[in-house]
Amino acid sequence: MQYKSRTDAADYLTNTKGVKTTAQGLADKASRGEGPAYTIINGRALYTEEALDQWVAEQAARPVVRRKAREQATA
Repeated sequence: MQYKSRTDAADYLTNTKGVKTTAQGLADKASRGEGPAYTIINGRALYTEEALDQWVAEQAARPVVRRKAREQATA
């Protein structure tokens, strides 16, 4: 299994999956618990392609709820 640094993971998502992101964007998502799964080795966040692919698939499967529809549902 090969691991990718945040920079390499961001490049992979942008160039391979068409999901534009940066290493800082991944770090921000990680701090909020919203990004792809990662591990810490020697103090560095590392990602696998499988985890990145799974995260993209999960994001694509999430339904989009427009604010107006959400407000109508709670009214």
